[in-house]
Amino acid sequence: MIYAAENTKQYSNDYEYDIVRQQRSYEQPTEIFVVNGDCLDTVRWFKEKYPTSNPVVLNMAAANCPGGGWKDGL
Repeated sequence: MIYAAENTKQYSNDYEYDIVRQQRSYEQPTEIFVVNGDCLDTVRWFKEKYPTSNPVVLNMAAANCPGGGWKDGL
């Protein structure tokens, strides 16, 4: 978790994306996994099992609403 915290990137609203860098490489197909587990533990497990992978986590947490309010549509 220390690595994740130290390497977290936050972008401001005026951030301009590099369109070339965002283009999809089709060398390897995308796989989507839904896992019932802690997001950071799961990412660590994926990186150990698939070292060349680039896992992505959608964090739905919110400081004022534990769990991100997904049950209530917030």
